[in-house]
Amino acid sequence: MSKETVNNSKEDKGQTNIKKTGAWYSPVLMALPIMCLFVVGPLEIYSSNSEDFLFSLKDFFPQLVGIGLLIWLVASVILLFLPKKVRSICNMLLFYIGLMFYVQNNFLNVKLSENDGAPMRWDQLKAVTTRNTIIWAIAFVIVIVGFILLKDKFQKIAAGLSACICLILFASVVTMLITAIQIDREKGGQAYTLNGADQFKVSKNDNVIFFVVDSYGSAQLDYGLENDPDLLNPLHDFTYYDNTDSHYYGTQPSMTNMLTCIGPMDDYDSFETSQEYLNKAWTNSNTVDLYKKIHENGYKLNLYSGGGQAVYGREANLYGKVDNMVPTRRTIQEKLVMIRVEKMSIYKFMPYAVKPRFEVPNYLFGFVCTYDVPAEESGNTLFMSAMQEKGLDFVDEDTDGGLIIVQHIDGTHLPTQLGADGTYVDESDLVTTQQGLIYIINDYLQRMKDLGVYDDATIIITADHARWAAFTQDMNDPGDDPQPILFIKKAGETHDKYQVNHTPIYNDDIMPTILDTIGLEKDQYSKYGLSIFDIDGSNGEALKERERTFYMKVSDSSLPKVPGSSVNGWYGYTYTGDREDLLEKISQGPDVVLKYK
Repeated sequence: MSKETVNNSKEDKGQTNIKKTGAWYSPVLMALPIMCLFVVGPLEIYSSNSEDFLFSLKDFFPQLVGIGLLIWLVASVILLFLPKKVRSICNMLLFYIGLMFYVQNNFLNVKLSENDGAPMRWDQLKAVTTRNTIIWAIAFVIVIVGFILLKDKFQKIAAGLSACICLILFASVVTMLITAIQIDREKGGQAYTLNGADQFKVSKNDNVIFFVVDSYGSAQLDYGLENDPDLLNPLHDFTYYDNTDSHYYGTQPSMTNMLTCIGPMDDYDSFETSQEYLNKAWTNSNTVDLYKKIHENGYKLNLYSGGGQAVYGREANLYGKVDNMVPTRRTIQEKLVMIRVEKMSIYKFMPYAVKPRFEVPNYLFGFVCTYDVPAEESGNTLFMSAMQEKGLDFVDEDTDGGLIIVQHIDGTHLPTQLGADGTYVDESDLVTTQQGLIYIINDYLQRMKDLGVYDDATIIITADHARWAAFTQDMNDPGDDPQPILFIKKAGETHDKYQVNHTPIYNDDIMPTILDTIGLEKDQYSKYGLSIFDIDGSNGEALKERERTFYMKVSDSSLPKVPGSSVNGWYGYTYTGDREDLLEKISQGPDVVLKYK
């Protein structure tokens, strides 16, 4: 026998051994879980949220695919050298994991995020977690039984099924890639951001201070006053409007609705996505005219708020309107993006019993970019510590009129980690959180007094929305809470104790009120809505009745799903009266049901 024949015989024998031992099954079975975690998951996350993310596909996807391929290659080689029985057991486990990843992501993920952007309330998903665990356990038993009964045939069937699923996923990957690349092309161009350099500076002339204390509702305030009657003593110069409607539930669209006087229901049929609504609201001719009037009257408007594109749409749309929205150079922290996207991907595919370990709060994606200008501080304790460090001072370049300053802080938004003195604590309750918020606001007001600008300032304190009772998690439950707080101190207004006004108010009324405050005539601001001072009895008879509609974000199984969102619908409740009338209306069911865009 020739040497060449011997070599060929060895190669044939090696190939036969690989086939007989089923070693080739391992790379195929390994491919499915790797493809889920490092390709499909990251792409689904990006495709569903690409308009909200400030980073691009190139900042994380090639790296994750490379890591996935490396893990697949190394694991496949290791499995190749394992004893046949051990490798067979590993192949069984790989099939089970890959199959269940696919099933979990496509059929078993009933809820992945909260409607209000807060961390998941896992205590409300105990039944879902139990059912999900049982399904995973039953599937495991079925796979083991199949492995025992079918023996070597099991691996062949499992490998074939895994390969088929991989092909199905590959088709969706191609589609998502094409869409993501198209979106990334539109992301190019100049970057913008809110410049935080003057966050703790006021005007020597006139100031309109507009605090938005996220999620703070009137029912929470009632609860706070029951437990601490002196809670509002620092706000003794203010009038409390206890019948205020946010119009919309959620920071998006409420912040944009307040600042542009244009909500998604004003022209519902003109947009297909929430991003499209945000961009249209900020580029609308009425919005352009509104901010032109502010500037023509000698005022600047500075906005200090987190959320970025998810709350306001493209930053470029605010440029020229919001005065501290400036061109900048953005640097993406690619390693941080990669870690957080991959953790979210794992979160999608895991059973509910394990998901809490991999949850990534939405706000963390706001910290993956750095800019060449100072950042704004919207976290409660970050705002407080920055104010203590920098103090409150006058702007270097003042305007003829003055400043409108919008300070949007976390408020009672979960998770609450605010102490009564405005400092960070590991865990807080609802009363302590409110004490901390009033402490922070009072500190700001006291600094205004020290500068001599408090008395002549108009100060507004409200929330972009309140908080539903079901969302309170472990905090003391204040009851259903659909209406936000609203306090206003007009220039020169003083009281020994805060006043209460029952006029039916919309948050939509705030910008017209600000225009009224800075000197515009009624015929100039009325196109944007009502000034609160025209309807609260300040300038004539108070408005006693007003039909209003409150729109609540919901998850409704009768409506089509919205990719990447736990929300897929709007429920509209039209009512006349106060908070109790709204709650009664909610108990009766919605007047309007619309698809969420």
